[in-house]
Amino acid sequence: MKRRFLWIGVTVVTCLALVAGAFAVGRFVRSPNEEAIENSQAKAVITAQVEDRTLPPDEIQSKGVLTLGKSWDVTVEPSDGSLPVVTAKYASAGDTLHSGGVLAEVSGRPVLGLALPFDLYRDIYVGDSGSDVREIQRALRDLGLYGGAIDGEYGPATAAAVKALYTRAGVAAPAPVAEASDDEGAGGEAGGSADSDKKEPESGGATGGGGAAGGPAGGTSVVRTEPAKSYVPVMRSEFVTLTSGSATVVKVAGVNTQVSADTPLAKLRSGGASATVRIGVGDKDSFKTGADVTVQAASDNQMSTTGRVASVGEFAQAKPDEGKDIPGYDVTVEVADPKELTDDQEIVVVVEGGDAVSGPAVPVTALREDGPDMFVVLSGSNKHVPVTVTQISEGYAVLKDPDLSVGDEIIVSD
Repeated sequence: MKRRFLWIGVTVVTCLALVAGAFAVGRFVRSPNEEAIENSQAKAVITAQVEDRTLPPDEIQSKGVLTLGKSWDVTVEPSDGSLPVVTAKYASAGDTLHSGGVLAEVSGRPVLGLALPFDLYRDIYVGDSGSDVREIQRALRDLGLYGGAIDGEYGPATAAAVKALYTRAGVAAPAPVAEASDDEGAGGEAGGSADSDKKEPESGGATGGGGAAGGPAGGTSVVRTEPAKSYVPVMRSEFVTLTSGSATVVKVAGVNTQVSADTPLAKLRSGGASATVRIGVGDKDSFKTGADVTVQAASDNQMSTTGRVASVGEFAQAKPDEGKDIPGYDVTVEVADPKELTDDQEIVVVVEGGDAVSGPAVPVTALREDGPDMFVVLSGSNKHVPVTVTQISEGYAVLKDPDLSVGDEIIVSD
């Protein structure tokens, strides 16, 4: 019995010793889970050194809309009142319509482009005159079809040049129209045309004795007239005005389309591509007239081209309803080659502001704000050092005369 109790006592003491040892070891040995929990709650301190850097000029960006020129619709109303139906297409979308070129055919009659400063407002016949005739003569002269005077008189020479215009284009000219005749002559005889030759009366022998054979008695004069000549007119409905000398065809109605104001014959575009953006007062010096800029799609900066500042408008207040959210200046940018950019596309105009700047620089994330003032925090001492930023680019800020030295350790985040 004594031996049994002895073994029991030894066993109990051994167990207690093992438990005490395990507890002691547990206090000094840490599991991976405990370390992960502690690390997740710890605050990491990230530092960086003050560097000597040269930053490129800052980029100033402003949003706008690209316009590939001035667009307008072409409508046709046949002069004879016939149904305006497209009977042939001569041009397609993307083509350039030049002065003297044919756009389409409506109701069997061609529609040609002509370089004029304003739209034709009437049909023109031989004998008509006016500023519209003068501009037609200039356009025909520029095409090498007219060599007469620019006098604003629609005469035979101008009519012949108009006919030549149709012939060169390979289409039929309008039917010739007889020129207007003079008022009826004396004795009820019909007068000749304006260009008709008037012949002298034939001699009737002795006076008072009757006229010449076959002539009216009493020596009455006889006026013989030539038939009135006919000339090609200018039909207003057969010409499209090209104020820029040519235009890009955006679209043309298909054959058998009945055209109207709601369904135009075609849409044309002329003039160069441009964009208008609103800039703030502080950016005006960077958008000087003639400055080179980059124009890129707002949705993809890889779609880009170059441009030039054409003009800077007067100061204007903000107009949110028109997309001008800030007060400032409207800048017009000319785009020589839009490349893959499209009409009415939202774009971003980028211009470099100022010059490259060198000096001590710190990461932008190291800058702290205290109201209007900025500072950085030195690592180790946690000292706040006031700084003035000269320029920010590429994630760094160049500082102006800071109380820092290159190589100083600063806190980026903690």
